[in-house]
Amino acid sequence: MPDYEQILVGEKADITLEHLLCMSSGLYWDEWSASYEDPTNDVAAMFRDDDPIEYFLSKPMTNSPGDEFHYNSGGTNVLGAVIEKETGMSLLDFANEYLFDPLNVQGGFWEKMAISF
Repeated sequence: MPDYEQILVGEKADITLEHLLCMSSGLYWDEWSASYEDPTNDVAAMFRDDDPIEYFLSKPMTNSPGDEFHYNSGGTNVLGAVIEKETGMSLLDFANEYLFDPLNVQGGFWEKMAISF
């Protein structure tokens, strides 16, 4: 993500799409200590931030990318932003076309981040 290369330095530069998908980015993330309504919850804070991608990528490293699984929905949201940027489709349209429709899955609710590409 070239727009964030100033943040992606050191070990952060080694984070791959696979790390985001496997929840092993190594970035600090806490969505369990406080409820989702609590502003200190990372998910709540990310969705309120003017630049949710920067919020996620600015988190400190807790370990090297790929070393440890840590549930992190921030990374999957960033992965969704990458899909939108690279395909030119909304994540929901992409998911419907390539995942949900082929599986015959309908319904559901998606919360959208404040940023789009």
